[in-house]
Formats: sequence, structure tokens, C-alpha cells
Amino acid sequence: MSKISIVAVKFCFLFILYLGVSFIIKKINVVPAGTVAAVVAASVTVFLGEFFFKLFKCAR
Repeated sequence: MSKISIVAVKFCFLFILYLGVSFIIKKINVVPAGTVAAVVAASVTVFLGEFFFKLFKCAR
């Protein structure tokens, strides 16, 4: 797995998360939801990053 593809995968996940979070914020339409969504997105991103890193390591 090259570094470029790993970065591309992470970018795709961040973009999908960003779309999902912005959609949720629009649905809720509450100011503190932005902070909550940012924290959730960060933790989910870290979790997905760890998960796929282990997955790619096992795939080798």
C-alpha cells in the first residue's frame, strides 16, 4: 500500500464524514450541534483510520 493511496482513502473518509456531519447539522439546525458533530467526526475519523490501517497491514 503506497502512501498516496492511504492519503486518498483518508481524504475520501474525511469528505464523506464532512458531508454527513453538515447534513446532520442542517437537520438539527442547532448551534452547539456544530461542536458535538466536530467531536464525533474527529473520533470516528480516528477510529476508521486505525481500523483501515490494521486492515491494510493484515492484507499485506
